Amino acid sequence: MTLEELEKFPNTLDALRNYYKDKLESSIDETADVPDDFKEMVRMHGITHVDDTIVAVTESNPASLFYFFDEHDIIIEMTFMPELPMTGQFVPIINGEMGGTTSSRRKDSEKFAVDIAIDLLEEKLTKSVSSKENS
Repeated sequence: MTLEELEKFPNTLDALRNYYKDKLESSIDETADVPDDFKEMVRMHGITHVDDTIVAVTESNPASLFYFFDEHDIIIEMTFMPELPMTGQFVPIINGEMGGTTSSRRKDSEKFAVDIAIDLLEEKLTKSVSSKENS
């Protein structure tokens, strides 16, 4: 997924930015030999090029985003079904339902699942924002 495609999901993109920022801050806090002034600088400036990092992770290791989606109650599982045509197929299961396109390559199926999860999370976050605005 490109940055232009991700920008169509602004609430999800913000949640991803916050997720990576929080991960960075907690990992720095857990490292004893990092100077306090460096920790403070990271807190103030965050990750540079965070959007590029999100795009790279989405493309290179989509399964690493499964934990992010878990935190939003969107559960992604990958199942291999050997009885499907060709040499078997990896099938994404999202919140207990088969979803996305099957593929003989796990990584491709993971990308399909992440694309669906992004759409589901955007819908969920948009409803949440709308509910708060109407309260």
